[in-house]
Parts: sequence; structure tokens; C-alpha cells
Amino acid sequence: MDREAYKKLKSWRDSSSRKPLLLRGVRHVGKTWLLHEFGRHEYDRMAYVDFSRQSTLREVFSGSYSGRELLLAVQLQLGVKLYPKRTLIVLDEIQEVPDIVGVLARLREETPEFHIIAAESRVAHTYPVGQGLPSDALETMFLRPMSYTEFLRAVGKTELADFLETRDWKMLTHFHDDYVSQLIMYCLIGGMPNVVHNFVKRQDFRIVRTLQENILRDYQESFARLARKGMQKRLSLLWDSLPRQLDCPTHKFRYNAVAPGLGARELERPMTWLVESGFVRQIPRVTTPELPLEAHRDGSFKGYLLDIGLLTARLDLPMTSFLETSRLFDHYHGTLAEQIVQQEMAASVGEKPHYWSAPRGNAEADFLLQSSGMVIPVDVTGIANPRAKKLAYYCEKFHPPVAVRISLSKYQCRRLPMPGRADTEYTLIDLPLYAVSQLATEIQSALDNI
Repeated sequence: MDREAYKKLKSWRDSSSRKPLLLRGVRHVGKTWLLHEFGRHEYDRMAYVDFSRQSTLREVFSGSYSGRELLLAVQLQLGVKLYPKRTLIVLDEIQEVPDIVGVLARLREETPEFHIIAAESRVAHTYPVGQGLPSDALETMFLRPMSYTEFLRAVGKTELADFLETRDWKMLTHFHDDYVSQLIMYCLIGGMPNVVHNFVKRQDFRIVRTLQENILRDYQESFARLARKGMQKRLSLLWDSLPRQLDCPTHKFRYNAVAPGLGARELERPMTWLVESGFVRQIPRVTTPELPLEAHRDGSFKGYLLDIGLLTARLDLPMTSFLETSRLFDHYHGTLAEQIVQQEMAASVGEKPHYWSAPRGNAEADFLLQSSGMVIPVDVTGIANPRAKKLAYYCEKFHPPVAVRISLSKYQCRRLPMPGRADTEYTLIDLPLYAVSQLATEIQSALDNI
């Protein structure tokens, strides 16, 4: 499978300021497969350590040995000669080593000539909630489920994926239905690599759903295995509540709707665990859409699952619904459309979006992005030919230079009179839901042409 993360790994390999790399992500997103592919194709050999299985090396790395002594132990245990630049050293499941941050810092300081990648499955298990990694010790990369364009390539639609990146909207319009059809498949299958691989191999939606349910069951079981004592039940309650809470008009997450007798005081810490571990993504709300957006957060947020396919499985969406395009995206108050947008943003935009809603909840900007010192509103709907009432209200109130509407409609980019200010214009971009990967480029292009 062609993963964008592979290109980032090559850039890391070729960097003159390279540090040990920490590859983060939950189980089933394909970390181990990616590292084996990278080692096999880009190096003469690979020394692979799995701390969950190799107890001897786990004990050595838990001790106070120097960096060179640690690499000597790897060489002796695996029987693989380690050469600078020519051998990729992979330390997998590093959450099994107590002071792994100190170990990686030691390796960075004492053995900078070696190429070392560490991988873990549970971010929050390794580090205390809210505590980051020392920036001078290593680089980090977070591996997410496959994006829509990665999915296209995996299912044999490489031409569609490549052509989407040209942004030749006039020609792309002729293939609009093909992109929408594949997007619906992506909705139901999702981006978990093993699920996608099995669908390509067997073309059986029943197997897809079984694999998705197995992944969800594994995540549930991991809460009990890995979370701090006393958090397990609350983690499960939050996990069960997320799909239900997305199925409401505002999508705002409410702690008091999780379970009777529980509120933010009891649930904020386990929610932080889910977010920092990568199971959930939070989109924070701002009271005022002004820069910096982070300074205007009010504590409310929308919460999304890590993968669109897992969400459709959690919602128990019938696999036959891919035949009913409008019904699929109109269901659940546009939940699936917003899930796709935030997931694609995480993969391509490279920044954390926010959202805004009016105090009375009668108006909202589904997402807010920062670009060239501007705040850009993004409205999301799962239907074709949408009415932009929410977006018009936002534009009338805050006068953005560019606004984006994402739907199943075809691409348009127009200069229009600003609502409420006929003497002023703004740029409205109608972007197809399948083209969110081009969102940042389209916004920058529109700003450059103002």
C-alpha cells in the first residue's frame, strides 16, 4: 500500500539534523507494516526489536546501560551487524520499557550516527496525561488511518488519486460521480489498512464489518489493560457515548450526557487519555473567530473517532446503504461528512481546526482554519446543492475574505457580495467532499487572488 508517511520517513532518513524518530499511533493503523516496508526498501538491513516479545532486550533497555551498550545488546540478541546509515534500527512496542524517554535521549546523544525509529501503540500509557516529549531528544510522527487518496490508490484507483491532485476542476467535474462512488466505499470500509487490504483481496463487505468489529473490540479491551486504575469504566462510557453524541444537530460533546451522575469533573481526565492516545480527535470551540484561535477556546468541543469506517460500524450502518448516496450522507445530521472532513484535515491540512457557534446555538461554523493570518470558515453538509444559511450568517457577522462550503456538489469558486455589505465581496469556494485534501491549497490560492 502507498502511504504518505513513507515519504516523510524518507525525508527523515535524508535529513542532516536527523534525530531518533518516534512513530506514534493506536493499534491497527499499520505502523509495523510501514516500518518493515521502509527498512526492506531503503536500507541494506533492518534490526527489529519487539519489546512485547523480546524479554531480554526489554530488561536491558530498562537498565542504566549506555547508548552504545544498548545497541551492542541488540546486535548480540538479533545476530544482526549494525552499520551507521546502512542499518535501520526499529524499537517497537516501546511502551513496555519504563523510562523510554531517557533511553531515546541517551541514544540520540551517544549514537547520533545510527538511524533509529521507535514505535508505540499507546501514547498516553507511556507518558503521563498532558506531558509531552523533550523536543531536543527526538522527532515525532503520528500515523493515522489511510486518507481518501491513499484509499483510492489501495483499491486500484491510482489515476483518480493522481488526477485529483492536479486541481483541474473543469476536467474533474466529468468524473464527479466516480469520485463520489469511491467516497461512499471509503465511508463504509474506512482507512484501517488491514480492513482495506482484505476488501481489495476478497471484495466482501461482511468480512469488512467483521474486521471493523474486531478492531473496536480490541480497543475496548485495551482500555481495561492499559488505562490507569479506576479509569477503565469511564473510558468505555465515553467511547460508547461518542457516536450517540455525534448524532445530534450541534455535534457538541456533553459530559453530562455520558451517564447519570457523571460530569466534566469525573470525565475530563479519561477523555484526555483517549485524545492523547489517538482514539478520539477533539475540535475545540471558540467564542470569537479571531487569531490566535487557541486564545478564544471556551472548553466546549466536538469529538470524533479516529476512522470513518469504524464510525459507520459503531453506528451499525448497513453495508447496502452505499447504494443510497443522499440517504447515507444525510443521516445522522451530517455526521459522516464532518467525520470525513476532519479526518482529511488531519491528514493533509497540517493544523488543528476549531469551530464557532453562536451563544444560543442558532448559528455555527463547522470548522475554522488559520491561513495567511486570516480565519477561514468551513461549512460542511452531506447533501448536494446545499443552502448556506449558517455560512451566510457567519459571513454577515465576521466578514471573512474567503469562505468554504464542502458538500456533494461540484466545484465552484466565485466572488460574491458579502452578506449584509453589498459594497464588499468575498470568495466562496464550493469544494466537493472528496476533494478535502486540496482544501489548504484552494484557500491559499483564493487568498492570493484577492
